[in-house]
Amino acid sequence: MKVFYQVLRGFGSGLILIIVVSQFSNPVYSQGNDALRAQLQFENFYGAKYRSSSTESKFVGSECLIDDWLPVEITFANGSAQFDQGKLNLVNSAAEVIYKEREMFISPGNFKLIKLVNQDRWFVPGSKYYYKDVSLLGLVEIYEPSPVAPYILTQHYVYIKEPSSNGYINAGSLESTRMKASNNFLHDGVKLVPIKNKSGLEKFYSADKALFAKLRKELKIDFKNPKDLHKLVKAMENAKTK
Repeated sequence: MKVFYQVLRGFGSGLILIIVVSQFSNPVYSQGNDALRAQLQFENFYGAKYRSSSTESKFVGSECLIDDWLPVEITFANGSAQFDQGKLNLVNSAAEVIYKEREMFISPGNFKLIKLVNQDRWFVPGSKYYYKDVSLLGLVEIYEPSPVAPYILTQHYVYIKEPSSNGYINAGSLESTRMKASNNFLHDGVKLVPIKNKSGLEKFYSADKALFAKLRKELKIDFKNPKDLHKLVKAMENAKTK
């Protein structure tokens, strides 16, 4: 059994000395120095998720990209940890996990990457990316854990749909509803370029039209599938460097 001491700033007007006594026996963490530091930080910093009942009553509809609890791996500044149950909260650009039978909330400023373990999908906070000098809302899906520009990314977010003014007449919704949406972008190394259809990506590669046409046919690209868009971009870059 080990005893750890950590001083945390920013709570109240002074300092709080937290003493954690632990054997690090929880199976969600792989062993190793980085994992142990990540677990200590997690246990010391994150509390049970707080939800305001007044806020919750305002809207209907899910906050999360996927409503089911799924295995996730979260990368922090000093290590990573796996959780058997996790969700991606698009409203708060955050992660929700079940840890020691408590629902915990991990804000976007405290993680670097979330992986849906069984799906090989990777997500980062939307605030990492800017479009027209405004940071993206929600979470951003990337199609490899450490992409090199140019690459495709997808913004997943939630917007609010207000109730219809004639809802009472036609039995429509009388409540404000959270609606999920997504946008595809190409990161060119400096800025984000919106990719809404084939012509958007075709325009980016206007200097290589013949190669673009050749590869999209060979790879049978579905321009509605962002994974296919990313595959085409990578194929274009590889072909151009040969």
